[in-house]
Amino acid sequence: MDILHGDPDKQVPVMVPAVASGTSAGIAVFAMIRSRGRTVLRAGLGGFFIGGFAGSATGLALWNHNRQRRRHNEALVRIQATAKEQKFMNTRSMSPTYGMAPVPEEEFNQATGTNPTEENAKIMDQIHAEDRVTRKAVRAER
Repeated sequence: MDILHGDPDKQVPVMVPAVASGTSAGIAVFAMIRSRGRTVLRAGLGGFFIGGFAGSATGLALWNHNRQRRRHNEALVRIQATAKEQKFMNTRSMSPTYGMAPVPEEEFNQATGTNPTEENAKIMDQIHAEDRVTRKAVRAER
């Protein structure tokens, strides 16, 4: 049985006590070694509280991870249902990893009648010119 990669809902009841007890035992041992065994009760209580905190934090992180995973899966189901209704093409099939190569740049430019690189350069020049005008106006106000 693989707890780490199995059902996410089964992780929380196993991982939280394991982290809590492991942390509390480790802290208690460390504190007893550091104090040379003089304050066993204090070391035990400190380990208990720190272990409880670590277990709680682990439980919260696992709960949030599982919640995000469920939300992600629900969103994927909705997207797939919408894609089937709308008869969209599967986007994975357009990826080079899944067999279909992307359209070459020259062919795309011919089909659209524009060159995106040149269009982007024009837009960036326009943005830079507007920024220069704005900066000059700000300097003039000072």
